[in-house]
Amino acid sequence: MGSNQGNLMEPQDVLPVPYALPQSDPWGRMLKILGLFSGIFGATQASFGGLMIYLSFVRLNIGFPGPPQMVMGFGLIKLAGGAAATFGGIMLMRRGGRALLTIGVIILLGAELAQSGQDVWNAFHAGSAIGQGWWALASLTMLYVLITSVFPVMALVILWQSKKRA
Repeated sequence: MGSNQGNLMEPQDVLPVPYALPQSDPWGRMLKILGLFSGIFGATQASFGGLMIYLSFVRLNIGFPGPPQMVMGFGLIKLAGGAAATFGGIMLMRRGGRALLTIGVIILLGAELAQSGQDVWNAFHAGSAIGQGWWALASLTMLYVLITSVFPVMALVILWQSKKRA
């Protein structure tokens, strides 16, 4: 065969390239999950608001307590806040929409607190009609507020903390 002396490679200068493994972004995954559940939460709240509006117009054996105008007002607020939370959640899954989601969640939380406050007020003033059990109805309403407020408050805290870390 022939000699390999002609194929010797001459040394070349090589620049060292620092390489680090890509860091996983736990906030990215967490915000995508929050966006998914916020979209579902917003869609159910918007649907509930739509049902409230519908039931304020028709006369059925079921309905919400309070005058139809108030029920329709709360329904419109829940419909708008639910739509904002739904679209904000979808946008958050695509790395945007924090402001829209925050606005939607605050609207829904405010509507829930106002509606529950109205229910407690009605229970307090109807105490003579309800009897001694008015406090139980008011307590149930306040527990319902706590249950329905957990997700919106959690979403706001996660959005706030992720903004501090970004």
